[in-house]
Amino acid sequence: MMGRMFREVKLIERLGTGLKRIISVYEKTQAKQPLFQELNTHFRITLYSVETLAVSLAPWEKLLMEKLVQKNQLGTTEIAKLWRVTPRTARTRLKQMIEMDLIRRFATSAKDPYAVFKLK
Repeated sequence: MMGRMFREVKLIERLGTGLKRIISVYEKTQAKQPLFQELNTHFRITLYSVETLAVSLAPWEKLLMEKLVQKNQLGTTEIAKLWRVTPRTARTRLKQMIEMDLIRRFATSAKDPYAVFKLK
């Protein structure tokens, strides 16, 4: 109903073409690709400025990002197992990802052993 009304007053062109057009624009640029997230019965799209260059991620970073999309949050031990590295190596990598502004750490203190990591 709202879609038809917007189309009649020329606020939109056609119904159902918006996501395809957004993806098409981003594919033609070097910009960081939109982030699509499913949230229960809703979804969220994070759009980045076309002036923001895409960060090329290491395979282990991509693996964690994909897992965090599925699980929402993971602890250091789970991440170390996912990467097949020691917890110390995992903490070092996680710190790098936090500095790159890819993930966030949630904890009660600086040395909280139960800290969890989520997508930014």
